[in-house]
Amino acid sequence: ESHTISKWRGTKLDLIITVLEINIDVVPGYARIKIVYGDERAPPPMNPPTAKPTVRPPTPSKPTAPSGGGSVCGDGICDLNESPEDCAEDCIIVDFKPNNGKSKSNAKTSGLMFSLDAKKPLTLTSLDVESKKDGDSQVTVYALKGDYEGNEFNEGAWERVFDHSVSLEKGVATNIGKFDKDVAIQAGERVSLFVFSKNGLLMSTDSESLRTAHEDESLVMYNGLAFKKAFEKVEQNGKWNNSVKYYTSSKHMKVEVMRTSSTEEEEEEEEEAASVEKKTRSSRSSDDVVVTAVKHHHHTK
Repeated sequence: ESHTISKWRGTKLDLIITVLEINIDVVPGYARIKIVYGDERAPPPMNPPTAKPTVRPPTPSKPTAPSGGGSVCGDGICDLNESPEDCAEDCIIVDFKPNNGKSKSNAKTSGLMFSLDAKKPLTLTSLDVESKKDGDSQVTVYALKGDYEGNEFNEGAWERVFDHSVSLEKGVATNIGKFDKDVAIQAGERVSLFVFSKNGLLMSTDSESLRTAHEDESLVMYNGLAFKKAFEKVEQNGKWNNSVKYYTSSKHMKVEVMRTSSTEEEEEEEEEAASVEKKTRSSRSSDDVVVTAVKHHHHTK
């Protein structure tokens, strides 16, 4: 079927539109047409006509990942090739403190070996050292995949991830700086650390089991072994009291923050309700007030 527009746009030449094919049996449908301006015997256009569309529509392309790997910054997942330095939005730094920093050092040693379990994928990057005396000290941190049991005296099984002189102050927790090599741990995996300082370390020791755990929402730390000389002689059991720094996916941490905030709001509402009820019952006897308080205490557990 053809349609002719005479003297197109005021010219002396006609524009002829011819429908060659219409196909609506495919998705998307298509049509092939021929347009002739003036004499049909004129040379054909230099550019060939476009190919027919495919039977199936093209699949939308996915966001392009950075050239260095398959990670996309901003998705809340801290992938193996991401870090807080290049994607702080995905990788959040956490300062893990055993017993929320309430433990007090009561013993001296030169090195402490302990294990950590990961509940979620995370990467250890640094830690704090509490020195036995003032001054510069050579601090070495060794890492071992898995538990240290069976490798307490086998230095060759361990990898040095930090080995530098650090200025330390007696009895003051001091960050040693970033590890030379970060220690990545997948969820459900265990890694062991051995921290040794030439000037000595402070720790705590008590009657707790060697495998007593201290944990947060991502990491579990166990009590360990104290050494007077590296990989030579175990003095006693010991507990690491100072911070261990790691980073993990911000997506995981946001969930925890939301849960914590929700719990705090609920506790505040319950406390406010209890206060109002106590005021309304102030005219009653002291025995009634005591009973009310006990009931509310039981409810908040």
